[in-house]
Amino acid sequence: LWSGTKDYKTDLRNFEEAGVSKVVLEDVAAKLRDPAEVANSRQFPYRFLTAFLANKSLTFGSTLEAALELSLQNVPKLDGRTLVLVDTSGSMDMALSERSQATRTQVAALFGVALGKTGDVDVVLYATTSMPFKVNHAQSTLRLLDEVSALNGAVGHGTRTHEAVMANLHTSHKRVIILTDEQSRD
Repeated sequence: LWSGTKDYKTDLRNFEEAGVSKVVLEDVAAKLRDPAEVANSRQFPYRFLTAFLANKSLTFGSTLEAALELSLQNVPKLDGRTLVLVDTSGSMDMALSERSQATRTQVAALFGVALGKTGDVDVVLYATTSMPFKVNHAQSTLRLLDEVSALNGAVGHGTRTHEAVMANLHTSHKRVIILTDEQSRD
């Protein structure tokens, strides 16, 4: 089905630019919506997010969103309660690279939300201060990412990682996962 690269954004764009038939596009879409195909791909949600952001046509939008949701099954389930801190400081609003359409916030939020949807996880957005972020398991992951992006700046623009850990860590947490660009100010 794919060129072997598992680069969905390039493969899907190439299919459309090559003018392949609607039947072929529908077959590709069916595979991306197939839970077994997505599980066998062993791709994490990040790959489907970047493909979604890179593909400007509507042909694969809902299909990639469905694949992203299915790929949550590929995220390891952690035992015990976990604290996940998602950095939403000003520097996180930048693109991952000059070739990427995804921002650092989107990717950090994706990992935070994915973990939040798969286990006993407290997701906290932080910058200068911090605030809990409720992960609604029934809500679309892309919609949750939009909500996190809309909250950029809501807790300030600095990066106070140590303070966020100290304010949100409880004895019931077995681990802490920090998703940041490492520009900490404390």
